[in-house]
Amino acid sequence: MQFGKSHKVASYIMVIAAFVAMTGGGMVSPVASLGGLLGFVVSWFWEPPRVRVERFALAWTIASFLVLIYSAAIAITTGDYLGAGAQFLVWLAVVKACSRRAARDYLQLYLLAFLMLVVGSVLNADLSYGVAFLVFVISSTWAIALFHLRREMEDNLLIKHAADRASQPVEIARILASRRIVNARFFVGTGLLSLGIFVASAVVFLAVKWP
Repeated sequence: MQFGKSHKVASYIMVIAAFVAMTGGGMVSPVASLGGLLGFVVSWFWEPPRVRVERFALAWTIASFLVLIYSAAIAITTGDYLGAGAQFLVWLAVVKACSRRAARDYLQLYLLAFLMLVVGSVLNADLSYGVAFLVFVISSTWAIALFHLRREMEDNLLIKHAADRASQPVEIARILASRRIVNARFFVGTGLLSLGIFVASAVVFLAVKWP
């Protein structure tokens, strides 16, 4: 698989896992849950060069401000501050997913995914949270490792070609299209490593919790 596609897939698995962890308990509005899921599906295709995402920056900002006001009004009238905050968090994650251009955008998306996971620990007491958490642990290992590779390559490329701005998009596109940077062994190895750490941590936690 191409490096850019591998990073994108791992990132989306991570974000969707956090989204399920937060919404799986049914404490988030069904409209927000369904809308968020559809938004993530649309965001998969909403990216350069298919869409010039910078054109929509002002529209997303205005819409986010309006959604913030609406969420605050819902929280005050219903008293469900955590639920309203969760809905606004879903909106922010969808907006950021639709605004992806470079590695730093993925970093902000990861932060929102982590916040959804934290909120989900309060809103979702079902088994779905545990399953989503396990998927999040494994996929986050892939996503963050690939993110660091992508950021280092993009930063080094910007320095190397600082005098030739026109060549940067071509060089970055070549890197993202490469199939030689990561392979199946990378995903299997890092996945097993993160799974082993998760199991070991769970065993230690249970040993301390119930001596």
